[in-house]
Amino acid sequence: MKSTTQPIPFAGTMLREDRHVCAFFNSAAEEYDTLLPLIVCDGINCGQRAYHVRPDHHKEDQFQRLRDVGIDVRGH
Repeated sequence: MKSTTQPIPFAGTMLREDRHVCAFFNSAAEEYDTLLPLIVCDGINCGQRAYHVRPDHHKEDQFQRLRDVGIDVRGH
């Protein structure tokens, strides 16, 4: 698994080598605005995986938002 060591901006700070994030949000839009850059920039593009705990009724919205930023979600 390939990983970057370059710091990346996240929520007003810089994430360094350890990049585990736990956060609470007021809306789905706030969540995606905050997490999608991290998921795409430092996760999936580097061969890593993202794990999200979501209610079933949010599944299609989640997949569409990921597709909108170029993530292939087929078969999930």
